[in-house]
Amino acid sequence: MPKTHANRGRNLEELITYANNQYRKQKLAVIDKVPTEWIPQRGKSGKIVGAKVTKKSIVDFTGHCQGCPIAFDAKHTKENNIRWDELQPHQAEFLSDWDLTGGIAFVLVSFNMQYFFAVPWLTWKTGLDNWLDTGTKPTVYIHEIPVSWSIPLGGRFGLDYLTVIKKTQHIVDRLHRMPNIT
Repeated sequence: MPKTHANRGRNLEELITYANNQYRKQKLAVIDKVPTEWIPQRGKSGKIVGAKVTKKSIVDFTGHCQGCPIAFDAKHTKENNIRWDELQPHQAEFLSDWDLTGGIAFVLVSFNMQYFFAVPWLTWKTGLDNWLDTGTKPTVYIHEIPVSWSIPLGGRFGLDYLTVIKKTQHIVDRLHRMPNIT
């Protein structure tokens, strides 16, 4: 498969999908990839030569864990930092609305498929808003992200982000019903 901007996070999404399948098998959560709607583009001969997005996806994943609604977007970078504006405006609006209505919202970030973090939405939004409002730096560096948000790679879930989400202080009050999954 060619390396394009569109599929640069494919390996990360596959890791997350594996974790989601394991969570579901263990009856811990039901979280699924939100499909992107595509329409085929045909050449003069009628052969499909490409595809065009017909509707922007809200975020990458939505679902619930023991009744707690969860929505997040997955972002991958090969750098040691990631820009706050990696999310599209409609995705940021969706995560803000999700959070305001009581859902758990976050951005799952991969740094070179070696280091993974679950960044709570309110933290991501604060960084984005500060950058837009005051012109502060447009990025967050890996060393600036709290270690407590780090997601370990391996184990029975592959990428056990729910354990990290449960520990995240910004949303602990929303997760009182989540079972221990360690």
